[in-house]
Amino acid sequence: MGGSAHYRVPGAADGGLAAAVALARRIVTRCGRPPVELRLSWTTGRLDAVAALADRFAGARVDAEYRVSDPGPLLAALEREGAFIVDATPGRPVLAQFDGRLEAALRLASVAKPTLEIQVGWDDEPADESLLDTLVSIVDAEELIAEWDCWFEGASGGYNGVALRCDGDAAEVDVMVNYRSSDRDGIARRIAAAAGVALDLDDPRLQ
Repeated sequence: MGGSAHYRVPGAADGGLAAAVALARRIVTRCGRPPVELRLSWTTGRLDAVAALADRFAGARVDAEYRVSDPGPLLAALEREGAFIVDATPGRPVLAQFDGRLEAALRLASVAKPTLEIQVGWDDEPADESLLDTLVSIVDAEELIAEWDCWFEGASGGYNGVALRCDGDAAEVDVMVNYRSSDRDGIARRIAAAAGVALDLDDPRLQ
């Protein structure tokens, strides 16, 4: 989510991923103003786990990365499936997109096994909280991103919310305040007080 000052919640990973999710939800519940929209991104090479959840990913954006020594057969298969080839530079991983067509990406695993990034709620309807719970229960040293897009009292519109990122065993939670807000540090302090959390107010990241 661009255009935000990111205030880190120190120690968010101390209790594990499930505790970090609960912390992020507490901030959203106590401080977020509607509409609250959840966005998810899961990066994995475990295609069996993806296939088991295929019905939950209907309409999702799917980015695929392939590392192959001979890309010829893969590129031909991607073209037959109608995938959008993002990068086929020799000597680099092949990148492709299967927007809304996860089943096509899974079929092509017979040609080359990909790493998939599955995104829900970014370009379509918001993701369901129950899907996040499911992913938390199965994620295994993989990247999982959850962003709750909402509004905070006193903040400029847009680019506000709570972000959770898990990469392997580490989880981080950030409060995001529109960087154009006239008193973004003060807004962050009020959020911290209302949610009962500490925030790193000294060095927010602008992104």
